[in-house]
Amino acid sequence: MAGKIDKIIKDYGPYLNDIWRRVYHIAIFFIVIFITGFFGAGHVIKLFINAFNLKDVVIAVTSPLQFLDVSVDIALFLAIFATTPFALYQFYAFLKPAVSHREFKALFWTLPLSFFLFALGFAYGFFTLYWGLQMLASLNVSFGLQNIWDIGLFLSQLAITAALLGVLFQFPLIMSIFLKFNIVTRQFLVQKRRVAYAFIVVIVSLLPPTDGVSLIIMSVPLVALYELTILYDRLTNRHRVFLVEEEKK
Repeated sequence: MAGKIDKIIKDYGPYLNDIWRRVYHIAIFFIVIFITGFFGAGHVIKLFINAFNLKDVVIAVTSPLQFLDVSVDIALFLAIFATTPFALYQFYAFLKPAVSHREFKALFWTLPLSFFLFALGFAYGFFTLYWGLQMLASLNVSFGLQNIWDIGLFLSQLAITAALLGVLFQFPLIMSIFLKFNIVTRQFLVQKRRVAYAFIVVIVSLLPPTDGVSLIIMSVPLVALYELTILYDRLTNRHRVFLVEEEKK
């Protein structure tokens, strides 16, 4: 029994040490960003409120310690947002010795693409929310209601909606990976197009604001990305077929 344990330690020890070292670096990075975000939360709150600049809306603190709660939430969000690409980099670096240079290059380039898609979805959600919330605030005023919004709920809904749209914008990348490894086929995606559209609408309908116009505005780019993924796979397949035919000649 002791011999087997020694053999496992000898065979897998370097890998476990490498994993532990990378996890340690990720944890330190997360803690540093969290602390920085906590002490800089006031500037972040001010930035968001100035960026939205909603007419006829008062953003209020509803309890003495609410600012601290909001600061923790902001720090946690910033830490997760910043640590995710760093963690992905560490994961790819760990895999590098086990894959070919071509495979590693293909995997590594998904990192900036994933970050770009997330940032694109986050920004799109941010501006959609600005438009939707401004419309809702004006509607409330037209009914004689005063808009006094809790800063915690306001920022949490803003961050969650924008972040979830950023995650949803990852779908083209995920579908491309599935297509590349033949987990699904382009024909399958074409046949299930209506199901995909319905799924997109249902998911988006769960995000604030819940008016019909915002639902359409947030759904359209996801549908477009779905179709662009199918088109991209069709074009790349044609290119691969062309190269194979050229090689045969």
